[in-house]
Amino acid sequence: MVASSRGRHAHAIGKPCAIALFILVAVAFPILVSIPNVKASAYPNSSFPDTWTALEGAYAALSNASSAGGNVTQTNADQLNLAISDALLAESLNSSNHSQAQALASEASNIALVVQQEMMTAKEEGIRQGQMTLYALVVFVAACLAFALLVYRFGPDWIWRGWLRKRRTQTVKVPQEGMAGAKANAKGAEKAAQKNKLNRGDDDTDNGKKEQDKGEEETLLTLKTICLIVAIVLVVIAGVAVSQYFLSGQVVKPFSELAILSPSMTISDYQNEVVAGDTVHLYAYVGDQLGAPAWFSVLVKVGDNSTAVDPMQQPAIARLDIVLCNGQNWTSPVDFTLVQVGLNQRVVFELWSFNSTTGVMDYTQRWCEIWVNVTSPP
Repeated sequence: MVASSRGRHAHAIGKPCAIALFILVAVAFPILVSIPNVKASAYPNSSFPDTWTALEGAYAALSNASSAGGNVTQTNADQLNLAISDALLAESLNSSNHSQAQALASEASNIALVVQQEMMTAKEEGIRQGQMTLYALVVFVAACLAFALLVYRFGPDWIWRGWLRKRRTQTVKVPQEGMAGAKANAKGAEKAAQKNKLNRGDDDTDNGKKEQDKGEEETLLTLKTICLIVAIVLVVIAGVAVSQYFLSGQVVKPFSELAILSPSMTISDYQNEVVAGDTVHLYAYVGDQLGAPAWFSVLVKVGDNSTAVDPMQQPAIARLDIVLCNGQNWTSPVDFTLVQVGLNQRVVFELWSFNSTTGVMDYTQRWCEIWVNVTSPP
């Protein structure tokens, strides 16, 4: 009776809970469905999101291939730059010529797909090459250490054996006159030695043997020292090879470069005054010293003396994108128009880079500016 009562009580509690859960799901599901699927992109609010997704995938493949040691050159990056240029042009033409913009976006997607496939192949080749290099390094280091051990352990004996083998058949020729004198000297020395032995006992003979053993010991010690030096040199060579393997390709202090160049492509002779409505001609210089490929975006913004910078919150009036490999730089013309009349107008170039992890452009804290006075048309 007790068990049956508990079962009815649990059933009575479970039924309202199930009804409440059903109501909660019914209310929450339309809300969850209505939330837009916002995807971060290198070009926010794009009219062709699929194109930019393809470009981001191609850039990620290029970066991964470079990290894996694949053969990634600026030529491969320039293919991606062509696709990015088409995508930017498609965005600018979409409102005035949608069909042409659609064609450019489609072409950019196709180029990005080709680059992605090429970079996947380059990544696989880089992984194989890296494995072969690692195996060769292991064999080389093992050989150096083994040879160093053998030289230190058996080197002196090998040297003595080689010396004796080389001089085994050699003889010393003494002239006859010198031979007679040598025999006489030998007999005299023998007699003197016997006489000394009778007078002084066997101590001198023992001392002579000790001196001989000492000389041989000094000779062997010298050979051991030489072999030890050779062994140390081999160990150092192995250590250098290992350090080069792990340190090669690394940049001690990675950085990016940004500069505003005048119409003469220098950092001087800037135009201080412009007429409102006229085109301003400048150049943007970007350099990659990051140790890896990077997708940069240069944003051109305009403000005044009171506008905060680093970064400036004003919308960009021009945008330039470039993918550079490590050690490469790029210079491009920048043309724009200033319409607001006023003194001390601030033209700012900001450098942004694409973050493959977050899928957005990150500010690099690199910016340059020039000051111009915008005058009214005559």
